[in-house]
Amino acid sequence: MKNILAFTLKGCPYCRSAQKAYAALHQKPAYRDVSIDWIDETEHPELASKYDHYYCPSIFVDGKKIYEAHPGDDDDTIFRMVERSMQAALS
Repeated sequence: MKNILAFTLKGCPYCRSAQKAYAALHQKPAYRDVSIDWIDETEHPELASKYDHYYCPSIFVDGKKIYEAHPGDDDDTIFRMVERSMQAALS
C-alpha cells in the first residue's frame, strides 16, 4: 500500500472536512487498511516545505499530489478527493 501524507492547519474548515471524510471512508471495508499521516504544517514546516502546495489540506500519495484544496471547495468535493486519494493508495 502506498503512503498518504496530508498537510493540514489547525482551525482550517477544509482540513476538518477532509478528516471527517477520512473517518467515514475508513469505516468501509475497502478502506479499513488505508491510513493517512495528518501533518500540521505549522508544527512541521521543514517537512511541509519539501512538498509543492499552497492550500490545505493537500494530500500526497507516495509523493504525488492528488488533491490541494481551493477556497470554496464544498464538503462533497473534499469527500470525493479524499476517497480518490485512498483509492490511489490501494492501486
